[in-house]
Amino acid sequence: MSILDGIRRKVGLSTNVLYAKGCPRTDADYVTVPADFLSSTLHDTVQTGLVGSYFDNVTLSGTPVLSRVDRQIQFQWTLFSPDPARLPYDFYSVRWTGKLRGPGTGAYKIGVDGNDGYRLYLNDSLLIDNWHKISRRTLVTDYYFEKEKLYDIRIEFFEPSGNAWFRLVWNAGLPLHADSAMAAAVDIASRSDAAIVVVGIDEGEFRDRTNLALPGRQEELIERVGATGTPVVVVLVGGSAIIMKSWLASTPAVLDVWYAGEAGGEAVAEILFGDYSPAGRLPITFPVAEGQLPLVYNHKPTGRGMIMSTLPVSRSFRSVRLELYHI
Repeated sequence: MSILDGIRRKVGLSTNVLYAKGCPRTDADYVTVPADFLSSTLHDTVQTGLVGSYFDNVTLSGTPVLSRVDRQIQFQWTLFSPDPARLPYDFYSVRWTGKLRGPGTGAYKIGVDGNDGYRLYLNDSLLIDNWHKISRRTLVTDYYFEKEKLYDIRIEFFEPSGNAWFRLVWNAGLPLHADSAMAAAVDIASRSDAAIVVVGIDEGEFRDRTNLALPGRQEELIERVGATGTPVVVVLVGGSAIIMKSWLASTPAVLDVWYAGEAGGEAVAEILFGDYSPAGRLPITFPVAEGQLPLVYNHKPTGRGMIMSTLPVSRSFRSVRLELYHI
């Protein structure tokens, strides 16, 4: 059950619960090129996606050991190769070929979000040349498309060792209503008796954070909702510390729900409406700023993933106090 569903069930039909998305956790500058914009021919059959020719070396040499149609160029090969029966865990290369349909008429950005070596061609013109092993990053270039026109596309990739992350991306199809969605949330808050702003972070392997602030425009959302004068409760979703120095002083209440689970929506609603008291105790220290934390990251940018913790949770640093006021 979501937090929104839990609140609506708690208050029942007698209370009008208004909802607006506000903003996503992260701002997407680029999205994976959808399968519908890709086409190719394999065995005399036109199919959705690009033909991937897979080689058991890093130089695209010889005869491919595997040819298949990949509907979308979006891969994360970590524990296994693209085909464990025919390709080694490391030391392989891929060439994708086919057609790319123009998303519209005008200038767009297109490129690759990935690690290791890759090249991107459109109509046999080399647009991106990153033919060396490197950590994951996004490289894009400007290209003028015509709507519905078909372009020859060729993508080359090699993986010498480690983990492989690879996406064909562009900025077509991105939502253009981010500001309007934010404005809608602010408008709803201004017309409400209380505002509950649910924000959070994304965590997991290979998701090291460069700072502890809320990602995307979430802090802006909190500040703009708070500026309406409506009492605000901020609900934090995540499994580790979050910096709150830019908005905590102007926020009456903060509730950290961690990862609440299947019944989390109901549990959060019961706390928000006073059925239970969380007592304000935290299992870890929340620093005021990242500068309080020693950073030890002895890891060269090889492109190989590494599971480690860079943020100690047991040191005695100055912390912020979290309190929840019943509403």
